[in-house]
Amino acid sequence: MVSMKTTPASRPRGFTLVELLVAGAASLAIISVTLGSVLTFQQMSQRLDDRLTQEVELQRSLHFIAADIQEGKRIKQGAPNLSGYRGLFQVVRPDGSTIGYYITARGDRPWSGPQIVYRRDSREGQAYALVDQISAQPVQNCLGSGTLVTSPVGFSVVIDKQTKATVCIRGHLLESAEGIEASIKAATRVAP
Repeated sequence: MVSMKTTPASRPRGFTLVELLVAGAASLAIISVTLGSVLTFQQMSQRLDDRLTQEVELQRSLHFIAADIQEGKRIKQGAPNLSGYRGLFQVVRPDGSTIGYYITARGDRPWSGPQIVYRRDSREGQAYALVDQISAQPVQNCLGSGTLVTSPVGFSVVIDKQTKATVCIRGHLLESAEGIEASIKAATRVAP
């Protein structure tokens, strides 16, 4: 007679509840570390973007000022009075019209501040903001020969013989106490 050998019923294989809980906890830990790293990287990237944007804005405004100086025949300390603004210097054109540069605190203006550089063309009669996010801290290194026209905030100019200027700006980074300084040298192209 043939006998059939019977084996005990095989138990289904799977994960136990403890194994699943351990795997879930390990997965959460890995996801937490990864998410933290991604957020840190994103914040660093945003700070770098803010810095680069500010540097571009400062350079753009300095080139604009240099173009005004090149158009003029003379650079003078001070600027025509403009209520609520501190006049730093002006460019006198060959026709006698002027371009004045001013600085003021943000106040109730819609700009970022803390300080804003304004430009006023006497031909147009109206001042408009040239660049904002100027530091409330003074420029540290505005080097050039001539008369230093400084402000207690981040905008200074060195005027040499009323025909050359070194313009210096200190930008303000919103999330940092650090400032960005930039400068440009320019000379009038029209004989005084």
